[in-house]
Amino acid sequence: MARLFRLLAAITCLLLGTLAGVLNPQPVVLDLGLFTLQASLGPVVLGAVLMGMLVGGSLLAIGVVRPLRRRQAGQMAGAGQSGPSTRD
Repeated sequence: MARLFRLLAAITCLLLGTLAGVLNPQPVVLDLGLFTLQASLGPVVLGAVLMGMLVGGSLLAIGVVRPLRRRQAGQMAGAGQSGPSTRD
């Protein structure tokens, strides 16, 4: 069921990306300081969204996920070093 949902989500995103590219054919010029790029508006907007997602995901992974994994690893190591339990 999850595979079907992922497949449908991927197809929907591809169709929406294609639609954005087709509906925005206006040429734009990106001045990046050292050089300029010319492209149509649709791919530029989609590229900006993709870059935002990559940067945001990276910051989330660095700021939240890594500390949580360290804390979990520390708890797992601490639980293993608690010593043998004695039962009567």
